[in-house]
Amino acid sequence: MKICLAITRLKGDLTEAISKNFYNLSQELVKQKHQVISLTPVKIQEKMNSKEIVYSQKHAYKSKAMVLKNIKRLGKIINKNHNKFDVIHIHAGFLLEAYLLNKYIKDIKTPIFITIWQPYLEIKEFLKNWKLVFKRPKDYLYHFTLNSFLPVPFFSKRVKNTNIIVSSQYQKAQLKKYIKSITVIPNGLKAPKLTTKIKQTKAPKIIYIGHFTPFKGTENLIETIRLTKKRFPQIKLTLAWSGYGSKKRIIKSLKKARLQKNIILKNKIDVHKELTNHDFLIVPYQSTIGTSHYHNVLIEAMSTGTPVLASKIGSIPELIIENKTGKFINPKKPKQIAETLIRTFKDIKLRKEISKNSIKLFKDKFLVKNITKKHLELYNEARESQELL
Repeated sequence: MKICLAITRLKGDLTEAISKNFYNLSQELVKQKHQVISLTPVKIQEKMNSKEIVYSQKHAYKSKAMVLKNIKRLGKIINKNHNKFDVIHIHAGFLLEAYLLNKYIKDIKTPIFITIWQPYLEIKEFLKNWKLVFKRPKDYLYHFTLNSFLPVPFFSKRVKNTNIIVSSQYQKAQLKKYIKSITVIPNGLKAPKLTTKIKQTKAPKIIYIGHFTPFKGTENLIETIRLTKKRFPQIKLTLAWSGYGSKKRIIKSLKKARLQKNIILKNKIDVHKELTNHDFLIVPYQSTIGTSHYHNVLIEAMSTGTPVLASKIGSIPELIIENKTGKFINPKKPKQIAETLIRTFKDIKLRKEISKNSIKLFKDKFLVKNITKKHLELYNEARESQELL
């Protein structure tokens, strides 16, 4: 099968979830003997086994204006070359991008799929977190205006007959009242070479991997460490920064809490290696906004058997079963997070059980070779339907 894989935004070093999932799918499709052309706005730094065409002269991942230009450019390329492919599959950040792609890609008979990776901000989430939205409007008002309950009904009208793929039941539930064809296919990740060895140590070693933005809950996590330090003075927290959000604000919080000796800041990391060197991954998200699909880092933690403490929001309850594959925390209550952390750290039997169950869940649901087969089944169904018309 000749497949065109395209993406509207990408980090070439694959340190971001959408980029990593796009790369994994491309690589695995070729391994399964299919011909793939990858259309990317910037060159992928990892070795590619598919042909890669960089379609953008200039690309900045954080620039919303540039993403919009790239969508128009990508649409023109697909319009011109669509008859060279059996299937076209585009990865988009959120619904607005799918709406614009449908505007630029017209009258094409080749089956087209669009994977939407980010859920939108629902009204109940906005009411819970509106203070954060307006406290840091530069970071979040664009989500409110372009990826929330306000514009989604309008954007959905344009894509209601498009083949949409999402990675979680949570996203499907959000969109099904607007869009007819939605298929759930989870993230596909490689099996790690390392797994966590659960053992009792003197103090917890915790890692957070991601953005330093208010909705991610990093400042409350710092307060959690301050409280837990009273019980475990040697507690360690690694904050692995994605590069998005305010590092200065986090450093200021560290100094205020006097935790410079307990908290380590890192930028680019080997995710699997870091996870296996820590006792817990903590995911203290306060909202799904700005968070893609099933959370890649959470799945990566599960793949290594690293126990996860996470907020009960978005698609996370589809992965976490209390005391089976992780523990839930209240991201707005550092004291409660600290209490959960201390209890779970002391319960070595529970941690081993969570680790074992997490690895099994990953193997059952998220291995990239199995996820790729699901994509291929969908592609073939679309081709057969097209031939009958």
